[in-house]
Formats: sequence, structure tokens, C-alpha cells
Amino acid sequence: MNYEQKCELHHKMKLKRIKQKDLAKLIGCSNSWISQFFADKVQLSEHDLQTITEYINNK
Repeated sequence: MNYEQKCELHHKMKLKRIKQKDLAKLIGCSNSWISQFFADKVQLSEHDLQTITEYINNK
């Protein structure tokens, strides 16, 4: 996932009022890890990325 796709996903998350801590709880990581992911500092596994994307798109 490139930076533009992450920004789009983050925007959808904000519009749907989904919090980073909800995503962290969903995949079992820390809130700061989700923050770093959206800042393009760390990468998530393909499974975690798919889980987050589906959650945001289906909420």
C-alpha cells in the first residue's frame, strides 16, 4: 500500500469516526503502531492490512 492509499484510508476512517485505538484493538497492536503506519514509518502484515481495510470499508 502506497502513501496515497494510506491517506485515503485514513480519510475514510476519520469520516466514519473510527478511532485508531479501535483499529489497534482489532489487530492486536498498540495505538502508536497504527499512528506510525499512517505516517508511513512502519508496515503492517498483509493480513492486518486487509483486516483494517475491510473493517473501515464495511463500517
